[in-house]
Amino acid sequence: MKRSRTGYVVVFLLSALFGLTGCPDAKKKKPQADIVRIKGDPRAFLKGTVSNTQSTLDVNVFRSGGTYDVMAHAILNVVEKEASYEEIVKEQSPGEQKANALANKFEVEILGDSVIFVSADKESKLLFKSRNNRLELEEVQFGDSKATKSDFQIMHYSSRPDANAHSILIYLEEGAEKLLLTLYILKLDPFASELEADPDLKSLGYEYMNGTGVKVKWPQNKVLTVKYCTSGLPAVFDRFVEKGVQDWSRALESRLEMKLQKNQPCPPYSDVNSRNFHYITEWLERPNSKNSASAGVNFSRSDLSRREFFDSDVFIFLGEIQKVVGQKVTDSSVVYSGKVFHMSLRDVLQNTVTHELGHLLGLHHKFDGTRSIMSYDESDNTELTPYDINAIQALYPRVHRPYSQSYRY
Repeated sequence: MKRSRTGYVVVFLLSALFGLTGCPDAKKKKPQADIVRIKGDPRAFLKGTVSNTQSTLDVNVFRSGGTYDVMAHAILNVVEKEASYEEIVKEQSPGEQKANALANKFEVEILGDSVIFVSADKESKLLFKSRNNRLELEEVQFGDSKATKSDFQIMHYSSRPDANAHSILIYLEEGAEKLLLTLYILKLDPFASELEADPDLKSLGYEYMNGTGVKVKWPQNKVLTVKYCTSGLPAVFDRFVEKGVQDWSRALESRLEMKLQKNQPCPPYSDVNSRNFHYITEWLERPNSKNSASAGVNFSRSDLSRREFFDSDVFIFLGEIQKVVGQKVTDSSVVYSGKVFHMSLRDVLQNTVTHELGHLLGLHHKFDGTRSIMSYDESDNTELTPYDINAIQALYPRVHRPYSQSYRY
């Protein structure tokens, strides 16, 4: 793989994006970004999916300019020190996030057949070339770090039909470093204001994905369809997902219609038109001790200018759960991968699946001692608690819905 002028493409690009090395300048705003560190090849997250490597970005959409939000998400095979339970809880605790809808503002510049998204500080840009009226990614630059088309492989393009959201998934590899990087381009509402917490919900301690009492949700006039994207597992694994969807649907009481779709092709998790659920059998989400598991993860993306989610996907890591509870054996058990699991595995899996679906709907963790499926304290609890029901109903109040429309753009 070709090296960039700044050195190792993966290392320097991540350094610029996420401040993984050195001391980042706090005064300089970088694109909203997060990172998942795993053991193994990040491409395991693409297993069983159907990719589209042809650009979906129509050049005519961008000719009128406008303001866009650029977000980045990375999955990287970095091995770090083992994490304790206390460290994981601290890392996953909901903070007082400043939900600023315009934090990652980029403007569009058109130069001949080039379309460039440039950050407000001029230090970051995405360069596209127009071919047959479609924009193809040529270069990614954040600060002094740059990756060109020869450095990365395009894995997937997606765009919503309303052209408000787009994604490009790329893969970079250098030596032992492997990186899946998703770039999200979101057209902002020009009249957006800073998103503030609802004071009543904040006083009640309702933890949501963008802050305590901060309401960001799925559109309630559209069906939220979750695709089940794993095949080849025993039927009991399907039932964990079915029960999770049913429980949350029951709690919502028709405020939001939620459906599970099976036996349909699934695009990669980066796709802005699909909400996917996956079991991953081979890889661990993050390095940690044998008594501490990262059993699942949710990737959610918010359009803060419209107070809505535009993408969310769930992954359950069976290897992580096996690491903690997979050594006990009884006659009444779940059998998976030639191993016999203790009956409690059913409860741990159900708890994990329902917990991650809670994230998909918009709930964050609850670590103040309140009984909740969104806490880590009761990993064998399989039922929603009064807090969970009240918090989700407050996020999705009753509305009059004269018709139902599937949430597929």
